[in-house]
Amino acid sequence: MNRSIYPKWLLSYFNDKKVDKAKLSEVSGLDSSYFSTPHNALPLDAYLKLFEWAAEYFSKPHLGLELASSAATDDYGLFGFITTSAETVGELCELSERYQKILMQGETIEYIRDGDLIEARFSVSTGLKDKISQDVEFTLASMVNLMRGAYSVEPAPSLVCFTHEKIEPIEGYFSVFGENVRFNQPTNSIWFSASIMDTPLVTANSTLLNVLKEQANKLLEDVEDHEDFLSYVRFLIGNRISDEGFNAEVLSKDLNMSSRTLHRRLRRENTSFMDIRLELVMDIAKNSLVYEKVSVTELAQALGYSESSAFVRAFKNQQGKSPLQYRKEHSRQ
Repeated sequence: MNRSIYPKWLLSYFNDKKVDKAKLSEVSGLDSSYFSTPHNALPLDAYLKLFEWAAEYFSKPHLGLELASSAATDDYGLFGFITTSAETVGELCELSERYQKILMQGETIEYIRDGDLIEARFSVSTGLKDKISQDVEFTLASMVNLMRGAYSVEPAPSLVCFTHEKIEPIEGYFSVFGENVRFNQPTNSIWFSASIMDTPLVTANSTLLNVLKEQANKLLEDVEDHEDFLSYVRFLIGNRISDEGFNAEVLSKDLNMSSRTLHRRLRRENTSFMDIRLELVMDIAKNSLVYEKVSVTELAQALGYSESSAFVRAFKNQQGKSPLQYRKEHSRQ
């Protein structure tokens, strides 16, 4: 996917703090022109690096939560106005799932019903697993704050889960999410009662919503047209994930293009064959370790590794722990 985001909240923060563009360019690896206005899009990985750097540089361990608490609807652009113009909480969820790509690509919000609860799950498509905590905390807090701003009675999440370790002071989480917050979990998610889905929003505006959806549909069409190539590439790689001989050269033949053209097109999207394959492998591996009783050897073979030791090394390099350690830490027993 084309991994980019429109992070007005962070770029405005840098502008308010008068951070030198040359410093932002140095940290992100981007040209300084990216920071000429808060309305510019940034490549997702550069944004994640900048967010983590800013938290450390300004000694703000909960910078993500802080920026979410002060963000206004227009900080999320058209996406923010569409979701808060919804008639009900359920429609807000539906619209945010449909139109999230006009704000961010490479990050996903999905709503999953589980009995009497709704899970709002957030995921980030990146190899920078140690650089996502600030953005994750910002996003989950923004989801809660957007709902609170549009909802006449503040909904309290039943449970909030983070994949990363807790960041002290832990009290920083409580004013936003309440005290039922868990860390080192398999997913980043908010759980709330399904009973609020039919509740009307105080910010509902059906006339405005219809106008905004016309504009958003055009933008979404442009985004999805741009994504078609990478979506197909991900499908082809995922379909042969267990085939150790399936490499970039084979993929380029399947796509009826030269290896050079394939590499160039993937590079244009800030990714590569190996990046996509590794991302898919890690997603499958983590889910299987938590929810399936498969052995590490069986899992390695299913993911195209002839030697389980190679899989273990790759997993440890990406996750900072062995597959068995990951399973033990995230077991739901």
